[in-house]
Amino acid sequence: MKRLKFLSLAFIALIAANGFTSCDTTEGYTIGDIYPTALVTVKPVDANSCYLQLDNTTTLRPVNLNGSPYGTAPVRALINYLETSDDPAPYTRAVRVVWMDEILTKQPVQHGNLTQEYLGDDPLEIVKDWVTLVEDGYLTLRFRTLSSGLGTTHLMNLVTGVNPENPYEVRLRHNAGEDTTGNMVDGLVAFDLSSLPQSDDPNQKLKLVWMSFSGEKSVEFPLYGDSSSSNESVQVATSAIKME
Repeated sequence: MKRLKFLSLAFIALIAANGFTSCDTTEGYTIGDIYPTALVTVKPVDANSCYLQLDNTTTLRPVNLNGSPYGTAPVRALINYLETSDDPAPYTRAVRVVWMDEILTKQPVQHGNLTQEYLGDDPLEIVKDWVTLVEDGYLTLRFRTLSSGLGTTHLMNLVTGVNPENPYEVRLRHNAGEDTTGNMVDGLVAFDLSSLPQSDDPNQKLKLVWMSFSGEKSVEFPLYGDSSSSNESVQVATSAIKME
């Protein structure tokens, strides 16, 4: 069972949670190294190697990683890295990973394949942020919702096929498992969009619909967006809330 990643505004939460994969390195680090510098897709090649997709065109060779720490499936992750002078071939750049933290990465579900009761429709808000985007074939979202912090399992699903007239309209469904009181917390989740129809339109938009605390909302993302690095100070911690 995977844990839902939450963003924390407190530096101490990051240190106490220790929710990221630390990588061996000989470099010295500063306080800035606790912040993520990019959002990537970790793509395994075989048991002993992987590479990182930084954006739609840039790939990173992680010189201090022997295979993906997350298994055989691609996952989205926040990372902090340093560029090195190593040979990047066959990728674009060579980097040394300081730390890396997996984001829960899921496949969408087809409309009608799961019950409405299971999917739920508990409210949440989508946060406008550098990690909220469509990139490298994934929809990554920073969201905000209520939680008591008592370890209740929250379910997050992206449902496709909700609009017969628009295959690029999807709905985010949230089942809070009756954990609907407490404090507002932020989380990260990513969905693989490869099951959507391929489009030749460079301006194609993905329409996301969800139930917010003030009613139904929607937003459109460029389906072929391209921006994954940031200088913003986003601090990452894990929460007791779990995601199946």
